Amino acid sequence: MTNPPHSMPGRLHTDAPRIFISYARKDGKEFALELHRRLTEEHGFSLWQDLADMEGGKDWWQQIYEALTGGQVEYLVLVMTPAADNY
Repeated sequence: MTNPPHSMPGRLHTDAPRIFISYARKDGKEFALELHRRLTEEHGFSLWQDLADMEGGKDWWQQIYEALTGGQVEYLVLVMTPAADNY
């Protein structure tokens, strides 16, 4: 994977596309965390995080839907694992 033109390794740029990584916590969390680390630290992408960007007490599915449809997220990455396949 090469760096996008707006990105430099180790630097987060505000003009970087925001990415949401969807995963099943049961068996995809470790992989998703490593992918998140690599995308942010090594490639400078901006990520919308389910644990960091969500408001407590508000429906989690509604918050994800709003992020995906409201322009907060430009790309969706699906981490497919056996547990994710059950949804």
